[in-house]
Amino acid sequence: MPAGNANYAWIEHMIYHLAPNGKIGLVLANGALSTQTSGEGEIRRKIIEADLID
Repeated sequence: MPAGNANYAWIEHMIYHLAPNGKIGLVLANGALSTQTSGEGEIRRKIIEADLID
C-alpha cells in the first residue's frame, strides 16, 4: 500500500472484510483512479486480475 495514500488503505481494508460473495460500493475522487505514483496502478491491476471488481 502506498505510504500516505489512505484511498488504497481503505479499498484494501474493505476488500479484506468482505464476505465470500459480499459486495461493496466505494466512491473515490477521480485522481484516485488514475494516479500511477507509489504503486497505485499495480494495486489496481492486482484487484482487477483477482476478479474483485465489476
